[in-house]
Amino acid sequence: MSADRVILCVAGEASGDALLAPIVARIRAAGGRPVGVGGDHSAAAGLELLAHARDLAGHGLVEALHTAPAVLRVWRRLVGRLPAAAGLVLVDFPEVNLRLLRRARAPTIYVAPPQAWAWRAHRARILRRARWVGCPLPFEAAWFAARGVAAECIGHPLADRPAPPRPSTPGIALLPGSRGPTVARLLPLQLAAAARLARRIPGLTVHLGAAPTVDRALLEGAFAAAGLPGAVHDDADPALAQSTAAIAGAGTATLHAALAGRPVLTLARLHPLTWAVARRLVDVPHAALPNLVLGRRAWPELWQGECHPYAIADAMMPLLTRPARWDAAHAALRAAVHRPDGRARLMAQVDALVG
Repeated sequence: MSADRVILCVAGEASGDALLAPIVARIRAAGGRPVGVGGDHSAAAGLELLAHARDLAGHGLVEALHTAPAVLRVWRRLVGRLPAAAGLVLVDFPEVNLRLLRRARAPTIYVAPPQAWAWRAHRARILRRARWVGCPLPFEAAWFAARGVAAECIGHPLADRPAPPRPSTPGIALLPGSRGPTVARLLPLQLAAAARLARRIPGLTVHLGAAPTVDRALLEGAFAAAGLPGAVHDDADPALAQSTAAIAGAGTATLHAALAGRPVLTLARLHPLTWAVARRLVDVPHAALPNLVLGRRAWPELWQGECHPYAIADAMMPLLTRPARWDAAHAALRAAVHRPDGRARLMAQVDALVG
């Protein structure tokens, strides 16, 4: 197989980059040439970057506006590569990837599709164009398949890893997200709540997980200014390993924390204009992905105006003082999203795309 067989790959944020990286490695091993958009992990695996995911980390209807010029530039580069692409691998990032899927003439696989089951259900019609759609969560695979999409559940790769042992001393992991506007909105609330908790719980340490798509210097500056005992870590994993519970923004971070065996408080706080639109269009009972998977509010959530430091601190107290209370929920979540053969089925689709 010639390495000139280009496979266009696109992931626009940290969680998508983590999913894309092993796919990129597989493409290269099969003799293909992966080119596109990703982050540090995908680049290390051999992706030829047309742009880095950190430059596209907008979120929501209003928050994404600041990235529009960057997205437009990258869009033009991607469209220019479509005629030469032998196949496409699209991961999440629906703002760009659904439009690419509409234009693509080469076979396409889509991993971690948009949450059309929550809002904008018409996106399922676009996803019918994909050769194959790999869903990390079981309920979304069933939802898409019922609408004519070639979708199947491949499980979430985080469920393939054992949960780290719980530390003997209390600690909080702060996971504000991988998109700049979301971090700017949530991190001050998390730090203020952590300061309240540090006054209540002797020996408490605080561990901030820094996504690679967010400016590390800004995170370190905010953490230092808060004067909290603890550290800023390179990713969510070391932050969770040294913590007994987590505060996370709504998104993949909530699943990451719960699969690591850490009870997690989810903060769902959007720009007011985005919230005004979302509350009319989004029809889901829970903001946290783990709660959606189990179909019940197993872990606590705070929405929009509820996200005050004192309310966050109050909600975190039982998670920090009685973390074992959630062990059964963690086990049920892992069982629900673990698919031992999921990686093999995904890679078989990648091989077919390159082949």
